[in-house]
Amino acid sequence: MIIVDPFKDIVNTIRRISTDTDGVMWDNQELTDYLNEGQREFCRLTRTLRAETPLLYRENFEIYTLPNNCYEITRIELADGTVLCKSSSNDLARRFGSRYREATGTPSFYYHDLDGEGQIRFYPKANANLCSQYTAFNTEPGAVSQVQDDLGVNIAFDSEEGVVADYESDEYDMFDFEEGAVTASVSTDSAVRVFYICYPRKDYMEISDELALRYYTLARCLEKDSPLQDLKKSVFYDTKFDHRVNIQRGRMQSAFGAELAVKGHYL
Repeated sequence: MIIVDPFKDIVNTIRRISTDTDGVMWDNQELTDYLNEGQREFCRLTRTLRAETPLLYRENFEIYTLPNNCYEITRIELADGTVLCKSSSNDLARRFGSRYREATGTPSFYYHDLDGEGQIRFYPKANANLCSQYTAFNTEPGAVSQVQDDLGVNIAFDSEEGVVADYESDEYDMFDFEEGAVTASVSTDSAVRVFYICYPRKDYMEISDELALRYYTLARCLEKDSPLQDLKKSVFYDTKFDHRVNIQRGRMQSAFGAELAVKGHYL
């Protein structure tokens, strides 16, 4: 297996420390799995990775699916910046009556205690005026050669293959991957923006604390039933990992809870 950079340097360091330089006890895949697991745990405990994504209203839709890497929602805004309040099905029923789920209009609350992990609902449900509008392309060749920006300027595509592979703008375009052509565009004027704490991508270094990942991986290696098992050292490295987590928590608390002029500095 090819070790994923920059995990490669951490794996090599772990091999030197553990004396398993030839990969007899732990192969590259196992060590990489531990690194992925450690980074995910570090991000979960420190809440250090943040992301945002648009969610498009769909007519007659009640349940919306969050991104796969979403750990916890921190904020949801309407297109005009209005912040939605977090609620629960019980609170909404007490406040608006047992038929609250039938109400439509501009959402003012979100809740996700009725469905599985990674799904949310809005109250009231978006009415037809807020739902995303799809515009189908109607061209004889069946291909898009140019688009028009907000100022009315035509932007031509320059592609040897004559196929749109990627397009970035304030609009999110729908690609038909089966046919390999753009079939419609969707307006996102009414999309809500979801801000959330996220998990890291697999096999991709998304935190700067390599020491934390080294300590976590060594702890997992040394607790495994093998000739190199050493539970005391495993606990030692677990403690070192917890220390790195606490340092990052201090950084996060300083960044979010202090005035700019008095933010702390952590080594």
